[in-house]
Amino acid sequence: MTKVNESQFQEACFQWANANSNRVFSKFAQDWGWESWVQVELASFLNEKLPADFHLQREANIFRGRKRVDLLLNTNYAARFQIPVEIKTQTKLGGLNFIIEVQKDMQKLYASRARNYKDSHCAMVVMVVDQGAVAALNQVTWDGTGQVFFVVPTSDKQFAIGFSWLTDGQWGIWIG
Repeated sequence: MTKVNESQFQEACFQWANANSNRVFSKFAQDWGWESWVQVELASFLNEKLPADFHLQREANIFRGRKRVDLLLNTNYAARFQIPVEIKTQTKLGGLNFIIEVQKDMQKLYASRARNYKDSHCAMVVMVVDQGAVAALNQVTWDGTGQVFFVVPTSDKQFAIGFSWLTDGQWGIWIG
C-alpha cells in the first residue's frame, strides 16, 4: 500500500495548478466561488497521478459533530497517517475577507478534529488570484509565530497556491 507524504501531496498540487491555470482563472472570473470545483478536480488529478493503491476521500467526517474536511488522504491507513486537507479559494466578490475564512478553517482543523486524528498532519491549501491576496496570505500568522504559508505562483503567474501544515499542534511551512 502506498502512503503519500506531505512533500508528494504539495508537489502534486503544484503540478495540478500549473496544468490548470487557465481553467482556474476562468472560474475565478465568474461571480460564484470555485472551491467545490477545485476539490473535485484536484481529487481526480491525485487519483490519476499518484500510485494506484493510494486512497482518498472527499467530504470526510473527521471532526466532532457534523463538519467535514474537503479531502482526506491515505484513507487506507490508520488515522494518524491520514492527511486531512482543507481547501480555500479566493472569490471575485469576496475580496480579502476570504482570509478570515482561511483562518476559520485553520482553527477548525486545529481544535475540532476527532481524538483519533489529533496526531495527523493537516494541510491548508489556499488558491489566490490577485497580488493583494498573495500579500494578505503571506501575513497570516499562528499563535505568535511568523509566516505560516508557503505561497508559489503558477508558472504563467495566473494565480498562486499556498500551503500551511499543522504538525505537532503548530501551523507552519512544511520543510520535509
